[in-house]
Amino acid sequence: LILAAFLAWRNIRLGRGDTRGAFRLAAFVWSMQILWWLCASHVPTAHEFVSLMEAVNVFFASAGRAWIFYVALEPYVRRRWPQIMITWSRLLGGGVRDPLVGGHVLIGITLGVGLHTLFWIPLLLWQQSGKLSFQEPPLATLLDARHMTMELVVSTLGAVFGSLLILLFLFVFRAMFRRLWLAVAALIVLLVVFLAPMTLIYVFFDVLIAALAVFALIRFGVLALMSGIIVLLTLGAFLFAADFSAWYAGSSLFAIGSVLALTAYALYTALAGRPLFKAGFLEND
Repeated sequence: LILAAFLAWRNIRLGRGDTRGAFRLAAFVWSMQILWWLCASHVPTAHEFVSLMEAVNVFFASAGRAWIFYVALEPYVRRRWPQIMITWSRLLGGGVRDPLVGGHVLIGITLGVGLHTLFWIPLLLWQQSGKLSFQEPPLATLLDARHMTMELVVSTLGAVFGSLLILLFLFVFRAMFRRLWLAVAALIVLLVVFLAPMTLIYVFFDVLIAALAVFALIRFGVLALMSGIIVLLTLGAFLFAADFSAWYAGSSLFAIGSVLALTAYALYTALAGRPLFKAGFLEND
């Protein structure tokens, strides 16, 4: 945060940076924080007003962090890797119907589902070996729709800050090592350390997960990575049921419905009014 604040201060002094986009990002983060607070438990007492004031202070701090990260990164990334920020800038500029935005969100959804699968493979191998699982079940989302919405908000905010933080480290490593492949290698090592592998097989999958995330960032941009992290965190925060008649199946349906809704938006936007299938595509020539 200190490094980002220094870079943001320098960009403001030099008159660089997309302050309009930064303000929109900060407003989005603040709104999501308010939604999270509204979904929390509330009791109609005098203390509720104090709780609201404390929450608003925290929310402004989170929005301020988002503003700082964006102003710090946007000018440098736009100059060195403009392809990373294209769809993100279009989305912040109001291009929610931009076909390229929808395409990159679709790529991110595919990435998120793939990363979630890779996270579960070593865990299943661990359980098949007869050892106890160290994975804590996500119990909060089993309570009600209010807690499910809270987890969805937390996943979204985590994806925003996580993507910007990964982008910041990529920029710092690129400036330090001067070569992109060295910066990518250092970033992958940092992400693997953050994922804290506990067994040798976890190291392999964590390296693969980190490499895919960095590849998506460099090849498709920060919006694709952010969409992937949203899907990854959302699927990881809900308990899935193989039997939809189970009492906790509502958690599964909420998570699947959220991802499908995002997919439907991205697909509709990416097609830009074009038909999904051409007329007569099932007929022989």
